[in-house]
Amino acid sequence: MAHETREQFRILVLNKRNALIADEIQGHGDGRSYAGLFARGRAAGAGAFGHGPYPGPQPPLGRSDAVAADIDMTKMIVDTAKPLGITVHGHIIIGKDGHASLKGLRLSQIRFRCPSGLGGKATMLQPSCSETFMTTTIASRQFPRFRKAALCFLAPLFLIVGSYALYLKATNNFHTVVAGEVYRSSQPSPQAIADFAQRYGIKTIINLRGPTNSPAWHAEVEQAKTLGIEHIDFPMSAYKELSPERAEELIQVMKEAPKPLLIHCLSGSDRTGLASALYLAAISKTNENVAEEQMSIIYGHIALPISRAFAMDRTFEKLEPLLGFRES
Repeated sequence: MAHETREQFRILVLNKRNALIADEIQGHGDGRSYAGLFARGRAAGAGAFGHGPYPGPQPPLGRSDAVAADIDMTKMIVDTAKPLGITVHGHIIIGKDGHASLKGLRLSQIRFRCPSGLGGKATMLQPSCSETFMTTTIASRQFPRFRKAALCFLAPLFLIVGSYALYLKATNNFHTVVAGEVYRSSQPSPQAIADFAQRYGIKTIINLRGPTNSPAWHAEVEQAKTLGIEHIDFPMSAYKELSPERAEELIQVMKEAPKPLLIHCLSGSDRTGLASALYLAAISKTNENVAEEQMSIIYGHIALPISRAFAMDRTFEKLEPLLGFRES
């Protein structure tokens, strides 16, 4: 906001506030507005809302009075801001002492401070205390260009990511790792298992979630038994690195299991991605890049250090020398 506009807004607010106070002092107000409370406080020898250096009784301030005062002052500030092209949000501070809270109101929770530590040569309409105006939460209606650009870029991105996430969920995040040999998915339902078995001839299911008492696990085991599919539980966490010993054990399990096999965890993104990458690197003997592609956003895996599931990426990185990727 330009300095001229900010100063103009400050002066308008102060002048309108003083006009309200003057009107209240002359008996034209209802005594319940912000101006009324301010005037009553001044008349009682105290600062606004009963705060100030002057002795004397504190003006009564009930909840309804405070709410009426908040609404009155807030509307005045907002109405003053509109013609200047200013959007008021967050909070406004005018003065340096005392305040009236707007918490719970539907007016953007705007807060303000009114003069209270008067002192000096203060008059009834123009206090001598230092008036200040905080602008950190007053913004021009003209949205900063970089924010508009960011929104234009991020909105479609979020839409694409959200749509793809729904697609992965709808398709069980099912993908081919090695055609006719290894497939990957999220937690399959009994019907999905039956479909995969019929379409791809699945002979083994490797469950990376491990045995649980959940209905999904029991249903999976029962369906595998019904269809004559071997079921193997290999528990591992998506948020903890897999030790070299456990990685070697997983590789051996996948190598010896009857094919085609289906590997899955909960979402089919993280643990399943690491297992698929290990299969390609250690058993299919593909190159490093091809193996690492199994741990990508294509399958819903966030390969960033800020993600807890980045433990899967660290695991593969540490295993690369053992997998024959010496120069990585």
